[in-house]
Amino acid sequence: MFKFYFDNIEVADPLNWDDFEENIVRDDTIKGLLPRYDIKLSFNAGGYAYLYGIKKSTGFCNLVSLRVDFKCGDVYETVLNGYIPISDCKFNRNKCIVECQVVDDNYGARIYNNKSIKTDLIAGKSKNGEDITPATEFAIDFFKPSDGTTLATARSGIFVYDAFRYLIDFMTDGSVGFESDYLTYTTNPTGESTARNLAVFLGEELRVPSQSKTAKISFNDLFKEVDKKFPLGFTTIKGTDGRPTIKIENADYFYNTGNSITINDITDLEESFDNELLYSKVIFGSTGADYNSLIHSFQPVQFLGFVEEEYHLTGECNIDKALDLKSEYFIDTNIIEELVATNTSNDSYDDETFLIECRYYDVATVIALPYANITSNVVTPAYYNGALANNKVAERYSLQGNIAQYLGANDVGFRASTTYQWNFANHTNAASVTPVATQSTTVKVRFDNDSILPNYDTAGQYDTTNYRYTSSQDGSYLLKAQYSIYKTTPSGSAVAMNRDYRVTYRFRRYNSGATLLEDNLYYFPSQTGFYSGTGIGTITTNQSHSLFLANGDYAEMWITLESRPQFYTLASNGQFYFNGVFNTEATVTGGGIYEESEPRDYFVSKLEFNRPLSYNEYKTLKLDLSKSLIVNHDGQTNSTAWIRKINRKFASGESSIQLISNLNNT
Repeated sequence: MFKFYFDNIEVADPLNWDDFEENIVRDDTIKGLLPRYDIKLSFNAGGYAYLYGIKKSTGFCNLVSLRVDFKCGDVYETVLNGYIPISDCKFNRNKCIVECQVVDDNYGARIYNNKSIKTDLIAGKSKNGEDITPATEFAIDFFKPSDGTTLATARSGIFVYDAFRYLIDFMTDGSVGFESDYLTYTTNPTGESTARNLAVFLGEELRVPSQSKTAKISFNDLFKEVDKKFPLGFTTIKGTDGRPTIKIENADYFYNTGNSITINDITDLEESFDNELLYSKVIFGSTGADYNSLIHSFQPVQFLGFVEEEYHLTGECNIDKALDLKSEYFIDTNIIEELVATNTSNDSYDDETFLIECRYYDVATVIALPYANITSNVVTPAYYNGALANNKVAERYSLQGNIAQYLGANDVGFRASTTYQWNFANHTNAASVTPVATQSTTVKVRFDNDSILPNYDTAGQYDTTNYRYTSSQDGSYLLKAQYSIYKTTPSGSAVAMNRDYRVTYRFRRYNSGATLLEDNLYYFPSQTGFYSGTGIGTITTNQSHSLFLANGDYAEMWITLESRPQFYTLASNGQFYFNGVFNTEATVTGGGIYEESEPRDYFVSKLEFNRPLSYNEYKTLKLDLSKSLIVNHDGQTNSTAWIRKINRKFASGESSIQLISNLNNT
């Protein structure tokens, strides 16, 4: 049934093959979804002789390939490709038995034990001295935050995609490949802020450009640092070039909506909660500069900046554990500004590694990404690393509770609502033989009551005439809007609704002179999608947004309603009504909820059971580890879940299965 090969030479079966397991583990420490072999194999006879001969002839720092083939019907298929490190072997010279540790052929054998070794990214040599292709360096234009002008001299940086490729080559002598759709920086035409924009810089290169060296980093450090700002995961696949390959993608990729197998009528299906994934607090930020207005353009602002900050998570989970998202690499915009423009004699960061957001346009055009000013210094047009600020990181991390910090009496907060159903858009079209243009209406939302409970306006800063909230002091505010949009046709109209529509919520910030400083857009159902417009009915949604308001700045909520005929060959007639709530979730004086989470969406529900997995079931499951399994205990109450840990014995198929899901089991 099984055949065993050392370096493609067949050897006798191991003595304890019946107990040998393959484990698939979602490892939260290294963020990998990987195969692993925890039980050692014992060989005698030819297997012992082969491994002992390797040890005697070439020493102990060698890997022997192990292949296991399984006969299914009349054909043998390979079910295990791995390695045996000679350094992990234990030889019993009296009994001629060798006990061997097995590691997989892609991550475990060549990467795991080397993941913390630092190297220069352009050295061009692997760990064992093999020639490898240096990481691609780009000349990247920087700007001066105080006035936004482009600096004359570019700095050399390396996108994280190229850094990962080089580090994997370095650890494996080029024998393991690298793939990542998420990090591929040449495919970002819309310019959205994702991890693909991150580039690695040496501090000295920022300060004194044209150095002939780069940051010395390790795979482990780079992965952890990127993951702290943009949640990642990785697994191992057979690459497009046939090599074993490390695939790094965004964390959501590993909760694929596709299904691999369904397991019905499980006996003793147990559900519990994975306390390893529960936290009582979260730490954001990085090592920041001591703010100096003479050389720094970004005035530190709570939650909207880069300094180290600690927030607690709401709820009563029985846990005392912190999620540490503080960067060890440097990301603070003020430190970057010092090194490139205002304090270039400061050599204290020369040996440090920086992560900086950059945008790739083509080989000759790469720029450090400028972001609009959020500080009270309205002269400042830009700063660095906007997507790495604490509030932006918080948006990307789904947690079991709201992110909160209570500072004191909330004496500047408010809550206002609409007191009537407000008709804010009327869109009609006659029947047409050609597609009809989308109609659009943009209006300020009328939240006209701040006094009838549960509404309030503690300091009188909300204006029910102009529908705006004005700040009395510089600070960070979390604003929230809850909307109900009702669609119908005019009374007595014989024309059907027949209109698809999209809603855009706009959190706008103005200065005291009524100049629009920010227009922050949130699209429902999406930036490109539309709700179906057949019939009448209501959609209810809510959205929060963190905003810096200087003293005298004010915030308003606007709404854009776009609609178009669902069937342009038919006439359409749509009326859209609004009611809702506008309020502060967190304020500069009271703190509060800085980022909301939906606990039911958090992946912490653990499903456990024992069941044999046939060879074909396991083979299907391993084809794409990111896909879900559907399980039930009664043949009908299905739960959708993903692999947490599977231990399966090769010989019998007996399996111990742990799956992870959310409270909705979807």
